[in-house]
Amino acid sequence: MLDYTAISGVLKRYFANKAIENTIAKKKPAIYKAMSRKTDLGGDKFSGSQILRDIFTVSPDFDIAYELAEDNQVSPGLKFELPPQELHAPVLVSSKAEALSRSSNAAWVKALGLAAASGMRCFHHVAGFLVLGTGFGEVSTTAITYTSGAGFTIGNGAITKFIEGMPLVAADSIHGDTLRSTTAAKVTNVDYSTGAVTTDVANLNGTLGWVTGDFVFLAGARQNSATPARLCVVGLRTWLPEIRPVTDATISTVEGTDRSGDSRAYGQQVTQSGTQIDAMTDLVTGCVVQGNAENLKINVSTARYREISRELRTDQRFVNSTSGNAGWLKLAVNASEITVEIIVDRELEDDVGYAISNGAYELITSGEYPHVQEQGGTWIKPAAKSGFEMRLYGIGVAFLNDPPACGVVLFSAIT
Repeated sequence: MLDYTAISGVLKRYFANKAIENTIAKKKPAIYKAMSRKTDLGGDKFSGSQILRDIFTVSPDFDIAYELAEDNQVSPGLKFELPPQELHAPVLVSSKAEALSRSSNAAWVKALGLAAASGMRCFHHVAGFLVLGTGFGEVSTTAITYTSGAGFTIGNGAITKFIEGMPLVAADSIHGDTLRSTTAAKVTNVDYSTGAVTTDVANLNGTLGWVTGDFVFLAGARQNSATPARLCVVGLRTWLPEIRPVTDATISTVEGTDRSGDSRAYGQQVTQSGTQIDAMTDLVTGCVVQGNAENLKINVSTARYREISRELRTDQRFVNSTSGNAGWLKLAVNASEITVEIIVDRELEDDVGYAISNGAYELITSGEYPHVQEQGGTWIKPAAKSGFEMRLYGIGVAFLNDPPACGVVLFSAIT
């Protein structure tokens, strides 16, 4: 009989970190997947620097140049101290499930494997939208429309972030109000075509106080405070703010570091006024000319990619063929002597697009992200319950090390 002791080694090899990266993790959202990764984080905080400016000491007159050097008050950049943030994804398999599948060795491996793979996918899904956010645990930066009873709708393409089983809490703002209630509403159904979300609370308004205009957060990721501390990694909505000038103090100051003295710390920004292509071209030009970017990719939502493709229809050329090929296989922007590929990130909302320089956005973690917390190379046996447990765990920070080479475009609404 194949017992737990005999199978544990197989499970450990099957879900080794390398296997995770090669299978489950290859389906990560684009920006999260492309982030430069370091696994050597240690200590109570991560220290990172952004080099934003040069020290000017140039003049035809040596005395003037020397005086500039001697009296220099210019700081070359900013230093950040970011606290590591945790993310948990425990997986439990009951003894009954194990016992009923014991007659088939393969069935047991599949049962445990299904639970583990599901936990990993959910971990990467959440990590994928957190690196896009503000750091306060919002599932989306788009407010909900409360419909009635147990449901609400969400626009701006944010529906892709919601999955069944996700526990949600709500507040009137992302970081300026207490929660409506500390009691979470669990998602029971998601209609990705209409943007409708149904929960297990029969009356969201009457029971939890949710209203139209509220923002929803992953339960446990947002403090119940009008001045909450960040419990999640600092994401792109903070590193590359889309609204300028920046007046939000939680964006201008990141974990104690004031960025307001140099707009280069916020990266490049373009607000669409003409075509989408024009806006992205202007953004790329800023990243290259002002930030010296050489290797860029622009990330947009699925719906935005479709709109850009439609915008380019008049540029298509059709030839006589026996096959019915139509549309654009790939999209790119040519600007400032470089070609920048346009990539779909399925967790991006429709209002923004991000130009990210290769290696500029980092995920610095303690160990693999996630990694399996093991006891002697085996699944953990819960002390209080009968069954088997695997704990997926990640701790780390997200850091934009070169903001001038990156940027955000604020698109016009899709109609």
